[in-house]
Amino acid sequence: MPESFRFSAAVAEFGLLLKKSEFRQNASFDHVISTARSALGRDVESYRTEFIKLVRSAKIMAKDLLTFEQIDKSDEKNWHLFDGALPDIFQQL
Repeated sequence: MPESFRFSAAVAEFGLLLKKSEFRQNASFDHVISTARSALGRDVESYRTEFIKLVRSAKIMAKDLLTFEQIDKSDEKNWHLFDGALPDIFQQL
């Protein structure tokens, strides 16, 4: 399979992940990275290398976001403690 086709497939898979598409099936950031790496070829202007860096960053952010969402949901049970009033630190802003 030509390098350009494999690289395009990696970009498309990345798009499915970003969009949280119902068609992403078993897509993963690791698979995008490995597919893109295998299709680097002559990366004269380093666009493909930059894409791999972008996917790595997105993978880290997605992991952090997932962790944040889990923490945020666990804190929802404590929101009743504020009874509609903002904590002092927010009132000073």
